Amino acid sequence: VTNYHVAQGGERFEVRFYDGTTIDASLVGGDPLQDVAVLKLELTSGQTVPGTAPLGDSASVRAGEQVIAIGSPYGELTNSVTTGTVNAVDRELDTGAGYALPNLIQHDASIYPGNSGGPLINLDAEVIGINVAKATYTNGMDSTDSIGFAIEIDAATEIVNEILADGQYDRAYLGV
Repeated sequence: VTNYHVAQGGERFEVRFYDGTTIDASLVGGDPLQDVAVLKLELTSGQTVPGTAPLGDSASVRAGEQVIAIGSPYGELTNSVTTGTVNAVDRELDTGAGYALPNLIQHDASIYPGNSGGPLINLDAEVIGINVAKATYTNGMDSTDSIGFAIEIDAATEIVNEILADGQYDRAYLGV
């Protein structure tokens, strides 16, 4: 599972694990409005997945909890880890495209270009979110870029399960 904007337009996918193992993958489907995509690992005969982190329960996440963000800044600095605190839950972020990205955990673990799609983990080593964006604010001499956002894993799991079952995530739409 990763962000839709990471997989969008891709023709070839490769998943790299912590131990350096790489496995080819194919795109199963995605939801651009929640920015979630599902990749299927193309395991060769006898090949196994070297390890995964368990999914947590994002409904139980509260402001003040410590979190860990993992990613690959700039696509080169693999397995980079930053720590921070949950600032708020159930946030929305204006995408600038006419809709807001819902179901977000706001945190202050550093997020760098290339960290999108990486996990946000609680101190029990459970994935509670998928890092998706950071907010930067500049006003004269003051600047901040320590506001990160992750898609709540409960919201992502609902989307992932439907994509795995149907190949897509259907949303209701009323055009008036």
